[in-house]
Amino acid sequence: MGLRFRKSISLGGGFRLNFSKSGIGVSGGIPGFRVSAGPSGKRTSVGIPGTGIFYEKRESWKKKEAISKPEVSARGPKKIRLGLLRYLILSKKEKLFVKAVNNIIIDNKTEALHKLRQVLQEDSLLTDANFTVALLTEDEEERLTAVKRAIENKARFGELFEKYGVWMGVEISVTPDICLRITNDILGFYLFAAEVLQDAGQLEAAIELLEKSGMDERPEVKLSLGELYYINGCYDEAIRLLQGMENEDAVGTNALLLLGMSFREKGMNKAAIDTLRKARRRTKERSPSLILEGRYQLALTLEEDGKKHLARKEYEKVLAVDYDYRDVRERLAELEND
Repeated sequence: MGLRFRKSISLGGGFRLNFSKSGIGVSGGIPGFRVSAGPSGKRTSVGIPGTGIFYEKRESWKKKEAISKPEVSARGPKKIRLGLLRYLILSKKEKLFVKAVNNIIIDNKTEALHKLRQVLQEDSLLTDANFTVALLTEDEEERLTAVKRAIENKARFGELFEKYGVWMGVEISVTPDICLRITNDILGFYLFAAEVLQDAGQLEAAIELLEKSGMDERPEVKLSLGELYYINGCYDEAIRLLQGMENEDAVGTNALLLLGMSFREKGMNKAAIDTLRKARRRTKERSPSLILEGRYQLALTLEEDGKKHLARKEYEKVLAVDYDYRDVRERLAELEND
């Protein structure tokens, strides 16, 4: 899955448009969430913020076959071209959708959104139009409304994307340290919708959406749902979901971090310490912030468990990298005064 885009323009609100020879890509979203996509196929990536490193699996729309290297193009994008006969028999909403996509290609976000809003006047539940509005708009209320409409009629997701070969998406941060580059396939739909709901403070709705997605065995979904459980205080559910995930990549590391924190919230400090130590065993291709947060959470748990000497050592290792990290200096001062 995936394309490398040669051109990218800012849309505001964290969104960018990306272009390739075969069409348009959109990247952006709510804080931390970004997806990229294009007409030839789709890409799912796991990345570490700040490093530019992503694990990618690429897949063609027509042929479900992994490709090891992404395409790179220096040529500009092409508009969707419709023959006269085809144009005459198209419904008004489809004509407007095509015009919206073509306006995105020529960098006219304002007109693209205008056309998409006209599409939704014709069919307010047209899922692909709602999804695209949610990607482009800077209005949080409009984004939330569009996502809710898309969820309401998710069975129609992908109708126009597939018909016209449109590939787009966003890159999201399902946790502060993990970015998932998600395309406009059904997995991307669920993850993006859940992040928008979470960003709007509707945690229970986001949890219900992912629970019913049928994709809770996917590592990306497990991590996103596990974080939602943790934030919502559902520690038992988080533990059941995240147990068994391995520290094979940044997703696994973050899952173990959430698992250890959930154990601690349950008062199971030994299990928490064992899990948090397991999470820090691998540092290759992990972001510095993820490594620091792992040490910090381990130190907190050691301190809570009465292992003050060990906690002090972990806090000092954090300070050696970031002297102003969270409340580490204050905690060290309190330990010195005990």
